[in-house]
Amino acid sequence: MGWVNDLLEGLAQLLADEGVGTWRPTGVYQPTETGIYLAATPPDPARAIVLASYPVDDNVALPHVVTAVQVRTRAGPDPTAVHDLDDLVYEQLHGLTYQTFGTAHIKQMWRRSSAALGQVRDGRDLWEITSNYYADAARPTAHRPI
Repeated sequence: MGWVNDLLEGLAQLLADEGVGTWRPTGVYQPTETGIYLAATPPDPARAIVLASYPVDDNVALPHVVTAVQVRTRAGPDPTAVHDLDDLVYEQLHGLTYQTFGTAHIKQMWRRSSAALGQVRDGRDLWEITSNYYADAARPTAHRPI
């Protein structure tokens, strides 16, 4: 598995271990569960957490990177439900330090920004929020060894 997948799957497992949601790599969830997904937002279940990664800063000389993790949360038609879910994610990720997920070694993590996305207009009117977390991490390569 690659570095980004190690990071995202490690964070998914961390959130599941802390009771924030349910993580199954197969992506099959019961309607009452809060499913944790990678990259794509599925139509069901209604409550979902989606993790995606994008690079922010890659040091050319050192094995040091800042990688962003976008956390998209979706919950019920009452906006307080998605705020509560986003708060649960924040409590686990903001301030996370010295964690290793496979090949991804995280020094520290913090929330950089957040925005309400409004309601999904699919007949269920579920509210969504996106929060962007930055991970200060080691990512050695053949040209930037530790």
